[in-house]
Amino acid sequence: KKMVKYMIALDGSEGAQKAFEVALRLVKEGDSLTLVSVPKNASQSQAAETSLQKFRDICNEKSIQFEAVTDQFGDPRTVLCSLAESRQIDTLIVGTRGLSALKRLILGSVSSYVVEHATCDVVVAK
Repeated sequence: KKMVKYMIALDGSEGAQKAFEVALRLVKEGDSLTLVSVPKNASQSQAAETSLQKFRDICNEKSIQFEAVTDQFGDPRTVLCSLAESRQIDTLIVGTRGLSALKRLILGSVSSYVVEHATCDVVVAK
């Protein structure tokens, strides 16, 4: 069986928590999981590290092979897409932010952007 490479976007939101729960259901023994938190800039990288800690702990508890990425700064939409491509990710898992319809219209949600632009399969946790 081919190893499946999963990547999950984690930003400390409730949507990210749900995305992680979906990831735990999908990841099988021998698969790999990349945990990604995208800080806007270097000054937020410590917060990004901290926000991943509970997810690292759960992965360790469940013996899930994982890697954490917190050193890619900028717009999460484009960072996630380029990371998924460069790391040859099979499935990217994202949560929904629960933005209001107006905010989503103006900002464009991360989940809808990656569904449109990522080169791999995308699972959106709801």
